[in-house]
Amino acid sequence: MAAGNAVMDVVTEPGFLDHVNAVADILRTALIERAKRFPEIFEEVRGLGLMAGLKCRVTNTDLVNRLFEHGLLCVSAGDNTLRFVPPLIIEREHVEAAMAILDRVCETWRHNA
Repeated sequence: MAAGNAVMDVVTEPGFLDHVNAVADILRTALIERAKRFPEIFEEVRGLGLMAGLKCRVTNTDLVNRLFEHGLLCVSAGDNTLRFVPPLIIEREHVEAAMAILDRVCETWRHNA
């Protein structure tokens, strides 16, 4: 109970969920940009809030493995989707760093295809 209460104390702090929603919007915008930039790799953006994903045209598990090799932890999800599930305390800088890795891997993928 103490752990649950501590989490609730943080989540209910003024501005916390506003920040989560703001970063979720940044992530979604960034993923939409990647779907447009790499249409041969991604079909569409999926998900809500910080639980976002990219529906892949390539095998998502191969992409997950390549991203992991470059330091980005993602998971594969049903229907060939690359799923991002960051913690609620994620910052804009973390999204930018993740997108930089995603860009590098996708550029390499594009040139090796």
